Amino acid sequence: MKNNSIPSNKFVLQANYADSSGVHNGGFQRLIQNTWFNAIIDGEYKLRTLPQLFTTNKTVTHNDSDANDVNDRVDGLNASGHNWNYYSPRTDFPYTIQIAPDSFPCVVFYYDEAGTQERTFLGQYVFMEDKKSDFLYGERSIYKIPSDPFCLTVSHAKDDTSDNKIWNNGNTLRMEVLESNNSYSSYMSTEGFTDRNGSRFGWESAFEMIYPDPDDIEKDDAKNGLSKFSENSKYRRTV
Repeated sequence: MKNNSIPSNKFVLQANYADSSGVHNGGFQRLIQNTWFNAIIDGEYKLRTLPQLFTTNKTVTHNDSDANDVNDRVDGLNASGHNWNYYSPRTDFPYTIQIAPDSFPCVVFYYDEAGTQERTFLGQYVFMEDKKSDFLYGERSIYKIPSDPFCLTVSHAKDDTSDNKIWNNGNTLRMEVLESNNSYSSYMSTEGFTDRNGSRFGWESAFEMIYPDPDDIEKDDAKNGLSKFSENSKYRRTV
């Protein structure tokens, strides 16, 4: 999308006619990203996610008090107590980890090359990163490879090792709310949340797993039994 965007091969052309938001929702998402990323509260970037803090060399200190036991928790440092700058002092992290998809507004025309050779105006659209893009929000673990810190490319697949890993996101999940007035998505109840109803869990009535997506980790018959992270895939999955 941009020079500092995490590489992706999923994009969408989105037309928001049903809710009359047109191309404005993409701009609103960019506003959310910029506001949350740059907001300073009490001298700290308290709204940045943990991967955002780590990669921008910022920390946020929390005072967690439990009775007479007071522990200060510092977010933004890895298990060794370091940030990105410790491993790459001369090179900034090359990507901006986001909390909302990036986009730009555009107009779309259809060109009838084989027929009338006329151009037909289709409307205003948003060219947007797909919300299901892998690693857009920092789901991928980070490795001490300045030019390819997610080890996404084939040339750096061999660098995807425990010794090179400096930020572990192996247990990261990303969920999408499917039903906003559900008791689960409204945080009103956990009853039956993990109970199975046939092949589905209770939480699946309110949420959808975005990362990892089922086709990321399960074999797909339409792809000859291969998954997105099969042996010959160009994608690498953190284990």
